Amino acid sequence: MMREMSVLTIVVASAGAQITPIALEGQVAPDGNGTYFFFAHPSINDEGEVAFEALLANTAEASIDETAIVAAGGQGGPRVVARTGDPAPGGGFLSAFFEAAFPEINNSGSVAFAMLDVGVRGTLVGPDTRYLADASGGDLVRLFANGDPVPGPATGTIGDLLFAGRLDDAGRVANTFFGDGTAFSLGVVVGDETGATLAVSGEDPRLPTLSILGFSLASSDSGLIAFSGSISDFENFVFESGILLLDGGQLSLRAFEGDAVTGLAQPFNGSVDRSSFPDDGLGINDSGDIAFVASIGEPFSPFEQVNAAVVLDAAGGGLSAVARAGDTAPGGEAFDSFQSVEIGNDGRIAFSALLEGGIPGNLSFDVDGIYVRAPGGPVETVIELGDEVLGQQVIRIEADFDLNNVGQVACFVRLADGRDAILRIDTAGPSGCTPADLDVPFGVISQADVAVFVNLFFAGDDRAADLAEPFGVVSQADVAEFVRLFFEGCPAR
Repeated sequence: MMREMSVLTIVVASAGAQITPIALEGQVAPDGNGTYFFFAHPSINDEGEVAFEALLANTAEASIDETAIVAAGGQGGPRVVARTGDPAPGGGFLSAFFEAAFPEINNSGSVAFAMLDVGVRGTLVGPDTRYLADASGGDLVRLFANGDPVPGPATGTIGDLLFAGRLDDAGRVANTFFGDGTAFSLGVVVGDETGATLAVSGEDPRLPTLSILGFSLASSDSGLIAFSGSISDFENFVFESGILLLDGGQLSLRAFEGDAVTGLAQPFNGSVDRSSFPDDGLGINDSGDIAFVASIGEPFSPFEQVNAAVVLDAAGGGLSAVARAGDTAPGGEAFDSFQSVEIGNDGRIAFSALLEGGIPGNLSFDVDGIYVRAPGGPVETVIELGDEVLGQQVIRIEADFDLNNVGQVACFVRLADGRDAILRIDTAGPSGCTPADLDVPFGVISQADVAVFVNLFFAGDDRAADLAEPFGVVSQADVAEFVRLFFEGCPAR
């Protein structure tokens, strides 16, 4: 029998968004062992289920079992996916440094994460390993680990896995890694339940010259992989940096230094600006559109460079700016810099940012807010410091967030009463389905959308109820257009 979700939805009228607390500090863990104390690295799938890393208090074995990977907000109710101290596949036990597990959830509910495989429970010495847990709760699957051989055409072994692995809907995980030093320094490895199956490395024959791959990495649900890199031809004194795309075994160069950016006077200088978590400055959707935090300006003029969120159109539209440092944010302040960025299949782009003169956060990975832009629309606020959740002001927002393909954002915040929380936020306005899709579940036209439109119409709200000419005023023409859009429904995906 399907369990009913015990989540509370809060409508924030000023922002037009709906906020659902997925996990709150002090709540009991789903398996009853400990209470939530701290969170990290939320990931959200298209069903609205959020996977995250949780540090727990009052567990049965203290430090041995205090870190858990949890999935919550889905139709099946919250669940503990894995916990430190659990048996590892093939022997040994799971162990982890907190904030190093980087869980990722796909649309089937499977969760990939990183933990150490140790011989003695509670210790922290063992190979860094990537695991996959399916939604059925079956046995963990080991994907690949430090010391595993690198699949061809590269040679050597995986020296150190770096940061987050990216999970697609086929259960494949992509990860950046350091090699063993015999043939390359940095690369990207892809693996599934059979082990490591594909790799790109610094001396890969598919690349034109000796290359050094960067830290930034993103994967779409369909398995397209984008990453940063440098192409170096020492003999001809050519050194270029930019974005590469791995599609199956095919490797291509997508955006490099000197490329023009529509809307900006200066070009892309080739660098993905990793101001926050090193691999969060890049996102890709199933169409191959790539969003990233870019450094803009001439490569050797650092004092003239600025930070911008840009998108690369897979259909040949080139680079265009979503927002740049100095632009006015929705609340009237100016953007200072951008941190993490994600892009959905509907073209919606979300990013976290610092504002000029913004409220200082508690940690270096904090931001002043998370923002979203739907195709053809303006930049809008998802959540900012000072917004109210559960009757408390938000005093901290972590830069690391996730966006799914139906306009939902998962993020980690701290409230004024000291509690930490994982939130799911349904972004306001058009969802990319149709302008009549005004309420959750986004991507489906329902009676909930009718109720929202009626409320907006009688409130005279021309932001979302103004659907037809004459624009700037809410009229009977908007009612007729809403009825037409309602019966037309959402386009087939």
